[in-house]
Amino acid sequence: MSEDTIVINFEEVISILKLPLIGTEEQIKQTKSRQEIEYRKLIAKFKGQNDEEGRKNSIESGVAEELTTIIETRDFTQISVVLVESLEHLTYPGSFENRQLLYERKNPYPGLFRLLDHQDSDVVLHALKTIGSIIYGGVGTTQINEQHPHFSKVADCDGIQKLFSIFQKASIKLMKDTAAVAFGRLFRAHEIQDKEMKSLIINHLKSIIADPDQWTSEES
Repeated sequence: MSEDTIVINFEEVISILKLPLIGTEEQIKQTKSRQEIEYRKLIAKFKGQNDEEGRKNSIESGVAEELTTIIETRDFTQISVVLVESLEHLTYPGSFENRQLLYERKNPYPGLFRLLDHQDSDVVLHALKTIGSIIYGGVGTTQINEQHPHFSKVADCDGIQKLFSIFQKASIKLMKDTAAVAFGRLFRAHEIQDKEMKSLIINHLKSIIADPDQWTSEES
């Protein structure tokens, strides 16, 4: 089934995402199951697809806001990989304008940076990729000599230090590379004051320019 044949009623999605996890254990399980179905629908429709109109409609309807609220407020035990992926694929592949629109509707950084402390490495990786994608949206909607428009919001939730911490500690290459690229984009017209931090990030970005992975090479 192609993404063109996947029709999603975004208002219905929102009503299901708004359901609180309350009641008996069985009722909570049923609610989580219904929400997981909606996450998977969003992934099936948008993953790898250049559906800019669909993304814009989903963001304007409030789907991204609800996903962000869930990511921001739920206990880590209730945060699944598909939840984070469903938000990720509303940003990538996507236009700079849609990524910026998602950011403007509801600041996603507090919830996403919170997830970098999650014990599931897949949750951390997809949160990191989503952060990088939204940061890229800010790069593409401003002049190259201007400070990144999200810089202060990222700093407000200790995002700069968290990105660097992931970069330093990550044993997964894609995670390390993604953190470095996001860091570099955030500081594109803003000098990194910490000399050690600056040296490590710049040297790593230089080292992956010839990386065999196409995304890593192009984005560095």
